[in-house]
Amino acid sequence: MADPDASAEDRSIVRASADRARRAQEQERAALERETSARREAARQEREERRTAEEKRREEEAERRATEKRELAPAAEAKERERIETAQREARLAKAQWYAPAVRGALKKAARERRTTTWEEIGEKTGLHQMARLDLQEQVELLSAVRSVDSSSSSLRLHRLVAQRLLRELPDDDTALLNELADERLRLHRLL
Repeated sequence: MADPDASAEDRSIVRASADRARRAQEQERAALERETSARREAARQEREERRTAEEKRREEEAERRATEKRELAPAAEAKERERIETAQREARLAKAQWYAPAVRGALKKAARERRTTTWEEIGEKTGLHQMARLDLQEQVELLSAVRSVDSSSSSLRLHRLVAQRLLRELPDDDTALLNELADERLRLHRLL
Protein backbone atom coordinates (compact mmCIF):
# COMPACT_ATOMS: atom_id res chain seq x y z
CA MET A 1 0.00 0.00 0.00
CA ALA A 2 1.67 3.04 -1.25
CA ASP A 3 0.85 6.44 0.09
CA PRO A 4 -0.37 8.61 -2.84
CA ASP A 5 0.84 11.78 -1.16
CA ALA A 6 4.42 10.49 -0.67
CA SER A 7 7.08 12.00 -2.80
CA ALA A 8 9.03 10.00 -5.36
CA GLU A 9 12.08 10.27 -3.20
CA ASP A 10 10.22 8.88 -0.18
CA ARG A 11 8.82 6.10 -2.32
CA SER A 12 12.28 5.22 -3.61
CA ILE A 13 13.68 5.20 -0.01
CA VAL A 14 10.82 2.94 1.11
CA ARG A 15 11.35 0.71 -1.93
CA ALA A 16 15.12 0.56 -1.27
CA SER A 17 14.46 -0.18 2.38
CA ALA A 18 11.91 -2.89 1.47
CA ASP A 19 14.39 -4.35 -1.05
CA ARG A 20 17.13 -4.43 1.61
CA ALA A 21 14.74 -6.08 4.07
CA ARG A 22 13.67 -8.62 1.42
CA ARG A 23 17.33 -9.35 0.53
CA ALA A 24 18.19 -9.68 4.23
CA GLN A 25 15.26 -12.09 4.68
CA GLU A 26 16.33 -14.01 1.58
CA GLN A 27 19.89 -14.17 2.87
CA GLU A 28 18.65 -15.32 6.28
CA ARG A 29 16.40 -17.91 4.58
CA ALA A 30 19.29 -19.05 2.37
CA ALA A 31 21.61 -19.24 5.40
CA LEU A 32 18.95 -21.18 7.32
CA GLU A 33 18.47 -23.53 4.34
CA ARG A 34 22.25 -24.03 4.07
CA GLU A 35 22.45 -24.72 7.80
CA THR A 36 19.50 -27.14 7.62
CA SER A 37 20.99 -28.78 4.56
CA ALA A 38 24.38 -29.05 6.30
CA ARG A 39 22.69 -30.63 9.39
CA ARG A 40 20.81 -33.07 7.17
CA GLU A 41 24.01 -33.96 5.33
CA ALA A 42 25.88 -34.40 8.64
CA ALA A 43 23.06 -36.61 9.97
CA ARG A 44 23.06 -38.63 6.73
CA GLN A 45 26.83 -39.07 6.91
CA GLU A 46 26.58 -40.10 10.56
CA ARG A 47 23.88 -42.67 9.70
CA GLU A 48 26.00 -43.94 6.81
CA GLU A 49 29.05 -44.21 9.07
CA ARG A 50 27.01 -46.07 11.73
CA ARG A 51 25.59 -48.39 9.06
CA THR A 52 29.07 -49.03 7.64
CA ALA A 53 30.47 -49.61 11.12
CA GLU A 54 27.60 -52.00 11.93
CA GLU A 55 28.14 -53.90 8.67
CA LYS A 56 31.84 -54.12 9.39
CA ARG A 57 31.13 -55.34 12.94
CA ARG A 58 28.73 -57.99 11.59
CA GLU A 59 31.25 -59.11 8.98
CA GLU A 60 33.97 -59.35 11.64
CA GLU A 61 31.61 -61.26 13.94
CA ALA A 62 30.67 -63.64 11.12
CA GLU A 63 34.35 -64.15 10.28
CA ARG A 64 35.17 -64.73 13.97
CA ARG A 65 32.38 -67.31 14.22
CA ALA A 66 33.51 -69.00 11.01
CA THR A 67 37.10 -69.13 12.26
CA GLU A 68 35.94 -70.42 15.64
CA LYS A 69 33.81 -73.04 13.94
CA ARG A 70 36.73 -74.12 11.74
CA GLU A 71 38.98 -74.34 14.79
CA LEU A 72 36.41 -76.21 16.86
CA ALA A 73 35.27 -78.53 14.06
CA PRO A 74 38.03 -81.12 14.62
CA ALA A 75 37.35 -81.12 18.35
CA ALA A 76 33.61 -81.45 17.75
CA GLU A 77 34.21 -84.24 15.25
CA ALA A 78 36.51 -86.01 17.72
CA LYS A 79 33.92 -85.62 20.46
CA GLU A 80 31.18 -86.99 18.18
CA ARG A 81 33.45 -89.88 17.14
CA GLU A 82 34.17 -90.61 20.80
CA ARG A 83 30.44 -90.52 21.60
CA ILE A 84 29.71 -92.96 18.78
CA GLU A 85 32.56 -95.26 19.82
CA THR A 86 31.33 -95.21 23.41
CA ALA A 87 27.80 -96.05 22.30
CA GLN A 88 29.13 -98.88 20.12
CA ARG A 89 31.30 -100.16 22.98
CA GLU A 90 28.31 -100.08 25.34
CA ALA A 91 26.20 -101.94 22.77
CA ARG A 92 28.93 -104.58 22.37
CA LEU A 93 29.20 -104.91 26.15
CA ALA A 94 25.42 -105.32 26.54
CA LYS A 95 25.39 -107.93 23.78
CA ALA A 96 28.37 -109.71 25.36
CA GLN A 97 26.76 -109.78 28.79
CA TRP A 98 23.63 -111.29 27.29
CA TYR A 99 25.62 -114.07 25.52
CA ALA A 100 28.15 -114.64 28.34
CA PRO A 101 26.33 -117.29 30.41
CA ALA A 102 25.62 -119.50 27.37
CA VAL A 103 29.15 -119.12 26.01
CA ARG A 104 30.63 -119.84 29.44
CA GLY A 105 28.70 -123.10 29.57
CA ALA A 106 29.79 -124.08 26.05
CA LEU A 107 33.42 -123.26 26.83
CA LYS A 108 33.30 -125.26 30.08
CA LYS A 109 31.88 -128.24 28.21
CA ALA A 110 34.60 -127.99 25.56
CA ALA A 111 37.23 -127.75 28.31
CA ARG A 112 35.84 -130.83 30.08
CA GLU A 113 35.99 -132.70 26.78
CA ARG A 114 39.55 -131.39 26.29
CA ARG A 115 38.88 -129.97 22.85
CA THR A 116 38.83 -126.63 21.12
CA THR A 117 35.72 -125.00 19.75
CA THR A 118 34.69 -122.31 17.27
CA TRP A 119 32.19 -119.47 17.39
CA GLU A 120 30.04 -121.32 14.86
CA GLU A 121 30.04 -124.46 17.02
CA ILE A 122 29.17 -122.48 20.14
CA GLY A 123 26.33 -120.84 18.23
CA GLU A 124 24.98 -124.21 17.10
CA LYS A 125 25.22 -125.81 20.54
CA THR A 126 23.66 -122.87 22.38
CA GLY A 127 21.05 -122.03 19.75
CA LEU A 128 22.53 -118.58 19.38
CA HIS A 129 23.30 -118.82 15.65
CA GLN A 130 24.18 -115.12 15.39
CA MET A 131 27.43 -115.92 17.28
CA ALA A 132 29.08 -116.77 13.96
CA ARG A 133 28.50 -113.17 12.84
CA LEU A 134 30.23 -111.52 15.79
CA ASP A 135 33.08 -109.25 14.78
CA LEU A 136 36.47 -109.35 16.48
CA GLN A 137 35.68 -106.56 18.95
CA GLU A 138 32.43 -108.25 19.94
CA GLN A 139 34.27 -111.56 20.41
CA VAL A 140 36.87 -109.89 22.66
CA GLU A 141 34.12 -108.19 24.67
CA LEU A 142 32.26 -111.51 24.96
CA LEU A 143 35.30 -113.39 26.20
CA SER A 144 35.95 -110.64 28.74
CA ALA A 145 32.33 -110.85 29.87
CA VAL A 146 32.56 -114.67 30.12
CA ARG A 147 35.61 -114.30 32.32
CA SER A 148 33.85 -111.73 34.51
CA VAL A 149 30.81 -114.02 34.99
CA ASP A 150 33.06 -116.45 36.82
CA SER A 151 34.66 -115.64 40.14
CA SER A 152 38.06 -113.98 39.97
CA SER A 153 40.05 -116.90 41.40
CA SER A 154 38.44 -119.55 39.19
CA SER A 155 38.90 -117.28 36.15
CA LEU A 156 42.56 -116.95 36.98
CA ARG A 157 42.83 -120.71 37.51
CA LEU A 158 41.17 -121.31 34.13
CA HIS A 159 43.48 -118.77 32.50
CA ARG A 160 46.52 -120.47 34.07
CA LEU A 161 45.37 -123.88 32.82
CA VAL A 162 44.82 -122.59 29.28
CA ALA A 163 48.19 -120.80 29.31
CA GLN A 164 49.90 -123.94 30.62
CA ARG A 165 48.35 -125.99 27.85
CA LEU A 166 49.54 -123.43 25.30
CA LEU A 167 53.02 -123.53 26.94
CA ARG A 168 52.91 -119.86 27.90
CA GLU A 169 54.59 -118.55 31.03
CA LEU A 170 52.59 -116.50 33.52
CA PRO A 171 53.49 -114.73 36.77
CA ASP A 172 52.99 -116.82 39.91
CA ASP A 173 51.33 -113.98 41.83
CA ASP A 174 47.59 -113.43 41.12
CA THR A 175 47.95 -109.63 41.38
CA ALA A 176 50.79 -109.61 38.88
CA LEU A 177 48.73 -111.85 36.56
CA LEU A 178 45.72 -109.55 36.84
CA ASN A 179 47.93 -106.55 36.03
CA GLU A 180 49.42 -108.37 33.05
CA LEU A 181 45.96 -109.31 31.78
CA ALA A 182 44.76 -105.72 32.18
CA ASP A 183 47.79 -104.50 30.22
CA GLU A 184 47.15 -107.06 27.46
CA ARG A 185 43.53 -106.01 27.26
CA LEU A 186 44.51 -102.34 26.96
CA ARG A 187 46.98 -103.19 24.18
CA LEU A 188 44.30 -105.22 22.41
CA HIS A 189 41.79 -102.38 22.68
CA ARG A 190 44.34 -99.97 21.21
CA LEU A 191 44.82 -102.32 18.25
CA LEU A 192 41.10 -102.45 17.62
